[in-house]
Amino acid sequence: MNEPDRKVREAAHTTLAIFIKKAKRRLGPHLKRIFSLWFCSFFDVSQEVAALAKRNFENAFPEGKRD
Repeated sequence: MNEPDRKVREAAHTTLAIFIKKAKRRLGPHLKRIFSLWFCSFFDVSQEVAALAKRNFENAFPEGKRD
């Protein structure tokens, strides 16, 4: 995300976590629009934001179901 405020980026990923939890399989149609920003967040300068982004990915795509 191109947002300078770390707290805003954290809040975005906290919101994404709620969306993932509620949407489950309905997440698929939205991935095309959100995945590039989500993936870039894996490498955020803030370790907290990067950790949230990675945790959201792991929650959305559990390791046993990625194949």
